[in-house]
Amino acid sequence: MRDSLAEALAAGPVFAVSCDVDWASEDCIALLLDSIAGFGIVPTVFATHASPVLAAAAAAGTIEAAIHPNFLAGSSHGTAPEEVIDTVLGFAPRARGSRSHAYSDSTRIATALAARGIAYDSSPVCPLQARLEPLFHWSGIVRLPVFWEDDVHWLRQESWDFEPYRQAFATPGLKIVDVHPFFFALNAPGAAFYESHKHRIKTLDRATAASVRHPGPGCAEFFLRICDAMQGAVIRTLGEICDWATVSGSAPTPPG
Repeated sequence: MRDSLAEALAAGPVFAVSCDVDWASEDCIALLLDSIAGFGIVPTVFATHASPVLAAAAAAGTIEAAIHPNFLAGSSHGTAPEEVIDTVLGFAPRARGSRSHAYSDSTRIATALAARGIAYDSSPVCPLQARLEPLFHWSGIVRLPVFWEDDVHWLRQESWDFEPYRQAFATPGLKIVDVHPFFFALNAPGAAFYESHKHRIKTLDRATAASVRHPGPGCAEFFLRICDAMQGAVIRTLGEICDWATVSGSAPTPPG
C-alpha cells in the first residue's frame, strides 16, 4: 500500500467483501466462507452471535472479525447502546469495525463505538455510486460506505443479471460489497422468498439449503459473479482500508 488511498481510488476500483451474519446457522456461515475462500478473498465478517465457525476462521486469519450490533427495540444484545456494543464485542473481542443491524445510527451510538476502540464503521449504503471513498466522521471513526448489498439490490428491484452492472463495478472508487449467509445459502431472489424461509435462519443445514434453494437467478449467483469480476483488482479487508485511509488521509482527532 505504498500509494495513497486517494491515488488508488482514482485509478480504479478498490474492493472489499463483507458479510452481515444476522444470526445465520453455522452451516450457512461455513457455506458462504468456503465460497469466498475459493476466490482467495479475506472477508470482513460482522458477527451477531457466538459462532465456532467464525471463531476458528478468525484464529486462522481467513476472516477479519467485526461486530454487527442490534440497537433496535427488543434487541437480544441489550437496550442502551453501551450494553449492546459490550455484548457483541464478546463475540469478536478484537474487533476494530462495526456495522449496525438495520444501519441504525445516532450520536450516542457513534460516541459509544469510539469509546470502545472501534476504528471504522460501515453503515452508510450508497448503492452502485461511483467514486465512493472513506468518510472521516466527527467521532474519529472512519466511515466506509457500502457499494452493493444483496437485499438492498432486491429492494431497489434491480435485475439479477450481472452483465448490465459489470461496468459499474469497474469504475474508480471504493467497492464494498455486502452479503448475508442465509440469503446466500438460499440464493434468495427477493423479500417474499426470504420471508417464506425466515423461520430457518438459525437452523438451516447444507442438505436442507440445497433442497429449498432458489433455482433461478438470485443473490448468491450475482455475488459470485462480483467475486469473479474482482480478480486481478485491488482487494482489501475493511480494516486495511481504514488503516490506509488513516495513513494517507486526514482523519480527525476523536473528541474528549
